[in-house]
Amino acid sequence: MDIFWQLLVNGVILGSEYALLGISWGVIFNVTGTFHFAHAIVYSAGAYAAILFHEMLGLPFSLSCILGIAVAAGVGVLIEVGLYEPMRRRSATNMTILITSLGILIVVESLIPILFGAGSLSLSGVETHPFILGPVVFTNVHLIKVVTTWLLFAGLMAFLHFTRPGKALRAVGSNPQMASVVGLNIRRLFVLSFAIGSAMAGVGGILQAMDTGAFYTMG
Repeated sequence: MDIFWQLLVNGVILGSEYALLGISWGVIFNVTGTFHFAHAIVYSAGAYAAILFHEMLGLPFSLSCILGIAVAAGVGVLIEVGLYEPMRRRSATNMTILITSLGILIVVESLIPILFGAGSLSLSGVETHPFILGPVVFTNVHLIKVVTTWLLFAGLMAFLHFTRPGKALRAVGSNPQMASVVGLNIRRLFVLSFAIGSAMAGVGGILQAMDTGAFYTMG
């Protein structure tokens, strides 16, 4: 029975990681319809950027995390504005965009070990403390992962349901043609969805780097 409780806690921790990635990817897919394979690179970008700022440049941990999230959001927006949007204007099919996204993933994933090395890099700043509750063992970093994931999810739901930009995103995801007819700027909302989804993925990458470290295939 002891192993059951430990596996249950491990499942909640791992499930929260996947949930954060799934939610962040879903924001983009639901609004744009883009099967965004390169989201994996955005996830890695947040982790490696935070490591670069904190471990290599010596910036404060909190600032490094904020900058890492900003870099992840910027990478996602850059992919949308620089690649996907021009392809849509040229009437590229969803399959063409999907293959392009996969190509971005392969290229950037190959560049990471050239720039940062193939080994795992850790992100220090939060000292790890174990918690022992009967037969269950977990750390404060695991707790931060779970709490952060579900706070972000709650915040996203509040944003989508109670703010004008959030409602506009839902409208585009539900019926993009009608949203365009009523005057919503589809292009800006696409960019907004990439910014939000990519920022959330960046948070996930940073949390993973705090726990097990960052490695070039982590995405």
